[in-house]
Amino acid sequence: MKMSSQPSKICARCKRELSISNFYFNRSQQTYDKYCKECRKQRSRQQRKSNRILFSDRKYLSINDINDKQKRIKYILRALEIVRLSVMRRSFQQKERELRYFNKKENL
Repeated sequence: MKMSSQPSKICARCKRELSISNFYFNRSQQTYDKYCKECRKQRSRQQRKSNRILFSDRKYLSINDINDKQKRIKYILRALEIVRLSVMRRSFQQKERELRYFNKKENL
């Protein structure tokens, strides 16, 4: 069924020819999706369901699960160091933004 008033496109999954309005537009690539909205929703649901099954039994290591006291202390200190560096970076970035803002105001 061809629609003459609007441009059409063929879905790569269901092979139906549909109007462009039945496809999502990808702004980053400036193109329409290769799957129609219906097929894209079905595919996304299937992927989420399969990911849920894949990652449902995954156990993440917690510092509290480590029995070796020295190793646990080492990991805690490393985590604290990473947090400290992150806070320092954010503080530095905030100071730079403020400096740029005040310099911009002075030049006006």
